Amino acid sequence: APAQAVLYSIFTGKKPKVILLVKSKTKEKVYILRCKLVCQELGIDMEVVQAL
Repeated sequence: APAQAVLYSIFTGKKPKVILLVKSKTKEKVYILRCKLVCQELGIDMEVVQAL
């Protein structure tokens, strides 16, 4: 997700942001943390949204 956000920010000239859609924040904690680490390193805004 972070790589795609960077690519589209290059195309659009807008600041990248990742909105990570998860079924369960507890079960998918590893993936959330991985994405968060990459986003922090690259200066990308990130939001986690739990699916209904």
